[in-house]
Amino acid sequence: MPENIEVLDPWPSSLPKGRRGHGGAREGAGRKPAGHVPPQEKVEFDAARARHEAAKADLAELEYKKRSGEVVSRAAVRDACAHAFASVAQSLRSIPDALERKHGLTPEQAEAAGITIDAVLADLAEEFETNVFGDPNGTGSAA
Repeated sequence: MPENIEVLDPWPSSLPKGRRGHGGAREGAGRKPAGHVPPQEKVEFDAARARHEAAKADLAELEYKKRSGEVVSRAAVRDACAHAFASVAQSLRSIPDALERKHGLTPEQAEAAGITIDAVLADLAEEFETNVFGDPNGTGSAA
């Protein structure tokens, strides 16, 4: 190195060699004194962070329950119930013909039994649709 070049130290001489370029005390850092009241922005941010973390935990729990089979979708339940009710309805609608053949009911009596079964099935379908599938919150009303 030539003798006429001066090397400048970029760090103030007041800093010890080990502390140069490694940050330093920041405003607000460190332990807070007793009775410290955090600013409203920090309180709101901490509350929002807590809500966010709680929502993430709820989603993780729901995903676990789905994977373990503890929770199933409404659509899957609706499809399974619709299939089962269709099978039950078909069996119930065959009763009047069976009564007519096996027990000698007149055609008018068998028709009356069929009308009664259809009315009961219609009431059941309406009740089921309103109270089971009508309200996603499960409170029992479709509105």
